[in-house]
Amino acid sequence: SYQELPAGMVILNPSPHFVKLEVLGPPTLLSLLDPGRLTLKLDLTGVNVGQASFKITPGMFAVPRQTSIIRISPSQIVLDIDRIVTRNVPVRLNVKGKVAKGYTITAIRVDPVQVPVTGPSTFVSRVLQVNTEPLKVGGATTTINGSVNLVNPGEKVKMAAQVVQASVTLQEIIADRQFRNVPIDVRDSNFKYKIEPTHATVTLRGPELKLSAISLKGAVFVDADGVTPGWHNLPVQIALPNGVDL
Repeated sequence: SYQELPAGMVILNPSPHFVKLEVLGPPTLLSLLDPGRLTLKLDLTGVNVGQASFKITPGMFAVPRQTSIIRISPSQIVLDIDRIVTRNVPVRLNVKGKVAKGYTITAIRVDPVQVPVTGPSTFVSRVLQVNTEPLKVGGATTTINGSVNLVNPGEKVKMAAQVVQASVTLQEIIADRQFRNVPIDVRDSNFKYKIEPTHATVTLRGPELKLSAISLKGAVFVDADGVTPGWHNLPVQIALPNGVDL
């Protein structure tokens, strides 16, 4: 048994729970030996971080007179001692999948943003972040909110929390699209007309999906209502769907 381990300390390596003794003596006395009463009590008072070595000697066992211990295995026990520490570690949201075409992720948030991690300093120092289980966003078109479990970051390490609240914010991708050689129509003319130039180049800005579906046929025009015969300089106008800018 291991006794009096200082508070805040921990044994890292697998420590043996038994030793093997070979005892020499009269058969009658040997038959009376009870291994359960030969417990080896190791006093760990005052051990520090690092290795602590204990030599196992015959004098540590209470055996009857006229008997002697001739062999002990193992004859030495080496313990790796470490200090228990706690450190706040950032949480990383594991986002899995691709959002719907035409959308993009603009923000990823978790609450809390850090979780306390406790364990031997050797192991805690290796933990750079705590990952979550995958949050699926495949095909998403709106913001996703939900609870996500944390993944234990390593051996001998414990987390103060097991679940975080996650949020993935999406928005439509805003893009520009240029339309070349768009015919310019003349609206509401009471006369025959000739127009120069006959075509325009138009650049629009708006959601990528909406731009890909736009047709400008008949959308670019000049208004000839009330215009008399002769040459006139008229402003080119365009009829745009909602959510799209010129």
